[in-house]
Amino acid sequence: MSIPVTHILHDYSRTNNTGPSQVVRQLTSCLNRRGVQSTILTVGAAAMEAPENIGLREFPLRPGGRLWRYPAGIAAYLSDLARRPGQVFHIHGVWGAPQWLAARAATRLGVPAILTIHGMLEPWHWMDGNLRRLKKLVYWYTVAYPAFRRLSVIQAITPLEREHLVQHFPHQRVEVIPNAVNLEEVDQVLSTPGLDAPLVTEAPYLLFLGRLHAIKGIDLLIAAFARTRRSRSFRLLIVGPTDNPGYTARLRTQIQALGLEDCVTFLGPVFGPQ
Repeated sequence: MSIPVTHILHDYSRTNNTGPSQVVRQLTSCLNRRGVQSTILTVGAAAMEAPENIGLREFPLRPGGRLWRYPAGIAAYLSDLARRPGQVFHIHGVWGAPQWLAARAATRLGVPAILTIHGMLEPWHWMDGNLRRLKKLVYWYTVAYPAFRRLSVIQAITPLEREHLVQHFPHQRVEVIPNAVNLEEVDQVLSTPGLDAPLVTEAPYLLFLGRLHAIKGIDLLIAAFARTRRSRSFRLLIVGPTDNPGYTARLRTQIQALGLEDCVTFLGPVFGPQ
């Protein structure tokens, strides 16, 4: 009998929760090919389409619940789900109400649960100004950690993340399971005719692909590119959604100050086969 796995995240969209959403999309597709039944539970009405044969349940936000992504109706649904035989919860992220509610239901009703952090407890997450750091610390120790500390397994995607997570979950099982790349999907995309490249350039280029956020170190990439380009005719293409408009503005100012306007191009976000 197939084990039903329910994936819970606070936002299953291409723009606001890019990395975790794509991981869940690929993971559920992979599980489905191996006969594992998966359902995605998320909040709000902006969810992207679920993979083929994957269930998708969207719960509306409660009035005033946008900040914590507090959904209407999901608590009762999770409790009912947890009482069904053979359930497994896979919780993605730690800062939203859906994850908190799922962890509480799993603990209360004895459902095996995996918690994947998706980098949301990495050291850089705590370096966001003294006031925001204080708020996160208060929330973590009074609300989040008490709900998560009895879950079955904590997943890290790198050995370094595991080192960090052991400090947050000192008495729990922390396993390293890297994010995977679906090579079959890559081969299918590469063999699909008619896919237009966003930019055709004769010059060799370096490509950055990811959200435009300070944690990604794009400013360091630009600085390094400026130094190495002196003896090469490379271009730098930056592809991804703007996560922080202020940071993107600083990148453009940096490019102008280094005289790189003619060889650094922002292409915006691309998704799916493109």
